[in-house]
Parts: sequence; C-alpha cells; structure tokens
Amino acid sequence: MLMKVAIVLLAAFVVVAGLGLLFSARPTPILGADGDSLAHSISEVDSCTEIDGTWNCLRNGNIGYRVKVGWDGCWDATLFGKNPATRLPRTRSGCIDIWDHLRIENSFN
Repeated sequence: MLMKVAIVLLAAFVVVAGLGLLFSARPTPILGADGDSLAHSISEVDSCTEIDGTWNCLRNGNIGYRVKVGWDGCWDATLFGKNPATRLPRTRSGCIDIWDHLRIENSFN
C-alpha cells in the first residue's frame, strides 16, 4: 500500500514538474502575447502594437520590424523603414519566454 502511494506521488510530481518546465519555456499559449513581452523578446525595439494580427515593433519611431507571432509565442520578424545607418538584421526569429513576460530586470531600475 505504501509503495502504491509513493508511486502515485512520484508520478504526480513528475507531471507537475514537467508542466512547470513546459510553461516556463512557452508560457504564451496560456498568458497570451502582448506588446511589452514581444518588444522585450525582440530586444532591439522600443514598443510593439498589433494591427490585424500583425505586430509592428518600432525603434526610434521610424524603423522596426513587422512581426508574425504564432500560437506558441514564437515569432518571425522582417525589417521595415528607412534608416541607412541601422545595423539591425533584415530578418529575425525567436520565441517569447517566461522572462519576457516577467521582465524582472525592469523592476530594479
């Protein structure tokens, strides 16, 4: 009897720990994507706004990325705007993770 309880508790722990790891890696299906989290994930833009399912993420108000975000929080970005001095890559991709949602480092400023 004690062995069955131990096995059930161990299985429950493994499931909860696994779900916790999955959530920490890809929280967007539960938390959703927002402009602050996306801008933090891209890290080279000031802000992001959504228009008809496409995000516009701007830097200095005149150059930035058009971004498509998937259901899982992963994104693909294409550079737009005119600024010959920019060193931004033409395309980028990544995923919004738990740190982008939390933005803990901003609370220490």
